[in-house]
Amino acid sequence: MRELLRTTQSLVTLDEETRVLRRMRTASPFTSPEQLEAEYDELVRVMDQVDRARYVQLIDVRSAPPRNDPQFEATVARHHEALYRGFLVNAVLVHSAVGKLHVTRMLEGSGAKARVFSDEGEALAYLAEVVEGSRRP
Repeated sequence: MRELLRTTQSLVTLDEETRVLRRMRTASPFTSPEQLEAEYDELVRVMDQVDRARYVQLIDVRSAPPRNDPQFEATVARHHEALYRGFLVNAVLVHSAVGKLHVTRMLEGSGAKARVFSDEGEALAYLAEVVEGSRRP
């Protein structure tokens, strides 16, 4: 597994064997709108270096501090297309049923395509199945 990015708010790794790009959100809150914007710009820059068509993406937001203020949601939504596009599939891993509802609502509003899970094993099984299917002729 190769680390692509580590910041106070994010860790992005790439496992070339399983073909999983894992984007994990830490428990550190964003301190300003500018920091949030810079973080998402950096995530997009790093992820644009990956051949997304070969990989699945797991977004793990279980540790993220809950936020649903309009400015935060607007910034995140603006970056959804750039962060989700091109992968074989995307899976989002949340901590709770409330988190699942919140992420599902945000994804539907942005048009980003992803399935939302609260169980890591289920999310990884889903991603592995897609990867295996992509390896068949």
